[in-house]
Amino acid sequence: MPDWETAAWPRAEHLSRVFHVRSGASTGTAFALDVEGKQYLVSALHVLQQSIDTATVEIYFQNEWKPYVVNVIGANSEADIIVLALQERIVADNLLIAIDDAGYAAGQEVFILGFPLRFQGHLINSGFPIPLV
Repeated sequence: MPDWETAAWPRAEHLSRVFHVRSGASTGTAFALDVEGKQYLVSALHVLQQSIDTATVEIYFQNEWKPYVVNVIGANSEADIIVLALQERIVADNLLIAIDDAGYAAGQEVFILGFPLRFQGHLINSGFPIPLV
């Protein structure tokens, strides 16, 4: 297996940044990004649409839904994406991911992490469920 392919497999840095989220009656997947020391949550707008009005998102943690206060940074209905600023960190500082295109090749495998049909794996990362790959 080439080095770039080995490096592409999901690691703790990836798994700990994927969350099962809920907003109103909608559930789905979101992921956290760090930019200049602040954490942001990115998801599909149709999943977190109600978060625009409530300024909260619920994240599954320790076998229950926990509300988190958020600020809406941006939303685009055409692209079906929303970016929320978290008021508290949910990913440990030592699990950073470098965001660039170094080492990536056209046509390489892509892994999707998430919670399709509300499936959840065992709890990891301090009580958050592990996403499916």
